[in-house]
Amino acid sequence: MSATRAIVWGRFRLLWPAALILLVSSLAVGWMQQNSLSIFAHNTRVSAAQPILWLIGPLLYTTLAAIVIAYANTRRTSGDPFAFCEECAPLFGRQRARAAALLPVIVIFACSAAEYAGARANPNYGTPPTFFLFDAIGAVSAMLVALSIPLREPFGKALYVVLAFGSSMVCGAIVVAVTMLTNPAAVSAQGRYYVSFNDLWGGTAELAFAILIGFIALRQYGEALARFDPLP
Repeated sequence: MSATRAIVWGRFRLLWPAALILLVSSLAVGWMQQNSLSIFAHNTRVSAAQPILWLIGPLLYTTLAAIVIAYANTRRTSGDPFAFCEECAPLFGRQRARAAALLPVIVIFACSAAEYAGARANPNYGTPPTFFLFDAIGAVSAMLVALSIPLREPFGKALYVVLAFGSSMVCGAIVVAVTMLTNPAAVSAQGRYYVSFNDLWGGTAELAFAILIGFIALRQYGEALARFDPLP
């Protein structure tokens, strides 16, 4: 536990400027996206014709933020003595991986909360609140994949960026698809708006997929850390 606390604190020293910038930008994005998406809603009901814009569109931003914080979290910093000590510490790769991933997970959930706060402050607010949670879940799966990017060769870096975006987009697609399949009666007679949006099954399916992807990605990150030798 003491090693975990030390690693989290060391990552906080490294990440707080990037985390602060992402939180502020998330507030702004949350505000602005309501202006652009409000034309697809009526009386705070989600447009059945544009479900992708309501979830997948904003998820692109959250995923980009996740990749940024993941890259900043893992990249080697020659000017940080603690980073060198951490790499030389007698810890298993999987122990370091779990500890190192903790702070970025918190940052991603904080960014999603900031998006929600910015959206609620907008008078055009209309996004279902659960969508911000779904954004966070999808982005966390992307972040866990992206943790390995700085440890890979150039081709591997590009591949992991694609995999990170792909995992979050699949998470969003699962929510939309499962929710629409399990809630056919939620679409109004005109076929334009959801009268209610019961997304329990969609969210559960997304969470199950994200846990699977996150587990695999975290193990790969731990193995990469175990193989990495900080000494030239």
